[in-house]
Amino acid sequence: MPFIFRDTGTEVGCKSATPADSTAFTTALSCLLTDEILAGDLKENPELQADVINRKRPPIWARKWLSEITPVMTVVSVMINGNGDAYSFVFLIVGDRVQGVFKDVSFERN
Repeated sequence: MPFIFRDTGTEVGCKSATPADSTAFTTALSCLLTDEILAGDLKENPELQADVINRKRPPIWARKWLSEITPVMTVVSVMINGNGDAYSFVFLIVGDRVQGVFKDVSFERN
C-alpha cells in the first residue's frame, strides 16, 4: 500500500502526492519540513491531542479523499492552533505505521 499525502492547498499548499519510493517521499513532504510557521506552532504546542475519529466521517475539508480511507485504517485527527493560524491533519494508520496524511491550514484574516 503506497503512502498517501493530500493537501487542500487552501493557504500554504504542499502538492498532493502518492510517492513510490523514499526519494519521492522526501520530496513530497519537504514542504512540511521547511514550513517555518508549522515549526513554530509545534514548538509552542509540544503536547498535541490526537483523536481517533470515525473513518467514514473525516472533517469536511478532507471528505473529498474519503475513497482513499480503507476499512483497515485507523483515522486520527490532530489540530495545531497557532497565533493566527490553524493546521489540521488527518493521519491514516495501518498497524503501527502511518500510511497517509491529509492536511489543511487556515489563517485569520485581518
